[in-house]
Amino acid sequence: MANLAQQLNANDDIGYEEWVELPDLYSFLQLEVFNASMNALCGDHFFKLNPDFAADFWEFDKRTPGLFKSLPRWLIPRSYQIRDKLHGCMLTWQNYADEHFDWTDETAEGKEWEPFFGAKIMRQRHQMFAGVEGLSKESAAANNLGMVWATNANVIPTAGWMLLDILLRPSVLSKVRSEIAPALIHSGTSSTLSFDMPQLLVNPLLQSIYSEELRMRVGVMIQRVPLVSNFRIGQWLFPRGKMIVASHWHAARDKKIWNEGTDKDPHPVDDFWAERFLVYPDDPESGPAKSTSTAAIPKRERTGDQRPQPVFTTDPVIGSFIPYGGGVKICPGRFFAKQEMLGTVALMLTVYDIELKLDGKAVEPDMNYFPFGGVPPRGKIPARIRRRRV
Repeated sequence: MANLAQQLNANDDIGYEEWVELPDLYSFLQLEVFNASMNALCGDHFFKLNPDFAADFWEFDKRTPGLFKSLPRWLIPRSYQIRDKLHGCMLTWQNYADEHFDWTDETAEGKEWEPFFGAKIMRQRHQMFAGVEGLSKESAAANNLGMVWATNANVIPTAGWMLLDILLRPSVLSKVRSEIAPALIHSGTSSTLSFDMPQLLVNPLLQSIYSEELRMRVGVMIQRVPLVSNFRIGQWLFPRGKMIVASHWHAARDKKIWNEGTDKDPHPVDDFWAERFLVYPDDPESGPAKSTSTAAIPKRERTGDQRPQPVFTTDPVIGSFIPYGGGVKICPGRFFAKQEMLGTVALMLTVYDIELKLDGKAVEPDMNYFPFGGVPPRGKIPARIRRRRV
């Protein structure tokens, strides 16, 4: 968050008075967030060692479907070429960090972040890999590339959708800014702009929007293998050792499960609805599921003539809302992803005024990325942007 705030502040091309035309808002967001994330994850020296890494990474991400399908190198040579290049970048970085980090400094070992390895987890992984007999430095670099891909390739597209869907709806934008404002920590300068993250993370509306993006924009296949011979789901008997595959994309659009609003206020499962995951104690038709029971939802007292405050919940749809998987195999990075998404959107909407220039065209998902996680928007998203006075 500190990295991103500093980057946005340092962008002198965007001022307070004149609008700046952006040919693609998503590419702008993609680059800013990726650079901030990589500095946080891998330290200050990573891009000095690998100046082309950002552009190469997103090309690699675009080509991962062919690699996941195990297509041969002669059929998709560029995919293998860009993967090999990124693997070399990770090897260069980890060797440089190992050589320059002072392993004898006990105080440095306890730091959550330092400039060579970056985040403590990357330094701990390096030590772990070094202790595995027979594991080469090349293998460790390949594993680190997987870590970098998993950290960025899903959360950034989903954060992009969150920003887009808010900007596309002026009434939602107004509400979101009013919810973000109380969490803003005024430090006196925009370069150190920050937020009370715990306050942001529990905000009902922001959590609902975040969850709606996970519902609509994450296409993953959940795989499980029965360990017993009599495993049943409903009427179906599954053989032991045979893979079961469930599609979150389809489960998240099951019309028999999900609340689609009312005849007067419809919200089809294929449409974004900012308040889908909010339960209003005085409205039995609110909430994510068709037949949400509000009995377990804590009642909020009215303040004057105001409507009771809503409560965020995913409980009624827990079996159909599986963007991170589930059980003991659930994604361990989900808490980090939530903070990065909400923090990114809060910063972008606080620092900038943004107007989309779509001329009535709908923004569609790029299904070439299905089912590998976050599905980004397809095509360029023109916009204009200027700074806001905070």
